[in-house]
Amino acid sequence: MKTEFTSRNPWRAKLEKPQEPKVVPVPPKMARFGEGSMLIPTAKLVDELIRRIPKGKLATVSELRRKLASDFNADVTCPLTTGIFVRIAAEAAEEDREQDRKRSHALLARCQRQWDFQPKAAGRRRATDPELKTRRP
Repeated sequence: MKTEFTSRNPWRAKLEKPQEPKVVPVPPKMARFGEGSMLIPTAKLVDELIRRIPKGKLATVSELRRKLASDFNADVTCPLTTGIFVRIAAEAAEEDREQDRKRSHALLARCQRQWDFQPKAAGRRRATDPELKTRRP
């Protein structure tokens, strides 16, 4: 079963869309994620954080969210937008890899959150991949 999502706009353009991060009060419907202030990150911010993860190390999306929240003095980071922006960063990295650009990174070898079971995730790897198993802490 092949699942491939195509987009009208290149993923790189989505990644580089000019946006500013915002800190807003946690909406009542999202209170289960925490109280106080919530950071709404940008795709570029998430991509830059992922690129700072050392080669051979893994970070979960929850860890990324905690780091972003602390960097912006917020209590939590929006899980919805963070997940979307992780996907955009992964797809942009995959586009870069296909076009032999140097900025490409092995996103899913660095950022892990059950991607092994998500067929739409770019560059996903199986949990049985021996290289991935050796990289887990």
